[in-house]
Amino acid sequence: MYFRQIQKFCMKFSKYSFLLVFFTSILSWQPNKAVAQFTNSFIQRVDPPNWWLGMKHSQLEILFYGSDFHLYEITLESAHTYIEDIHAFPNTNYILVKIHIGEEQQPGTIKFRFQNKKNKKRTYYYHY
Repeated sequence: MYFRQIQKFCMKFSKYSFLLVFFTSILSWQPNKAVAQFTNSFIQRVDPPNWWLGMKHSQLEILFYGSDFHLYEITLESAHTYIEDIHAFPNTNYILVKIHIGEEQQPGTIKFRFQNKKNKKRTYYYHY
């Protein structure tokens, strides 16, 4: 008797389990914001993806991964943060930008400008 009840329950559950798993996965799916930010962009990855103010050291190294960074001049638009050094690698898909974050810098976003010789400008917003 109990076996039949368990069998009916399992049959009923297996009938709807696929739908339950399917809708649960759809409802819980969220795109990765870091990846979505780079859609149709020449920058594909940034490490670290963000930073916090008030850390012990005021210098930060940001590694950009994308395509053909050797063609671009990089500038930074911020009143209290500036670029200290830019290190180009033999692989032109990587570039390391060392910045200095001033004590007066407020939380928010800094704007990196990438400009090539044809005056094509690209912007990346870095959050901290």
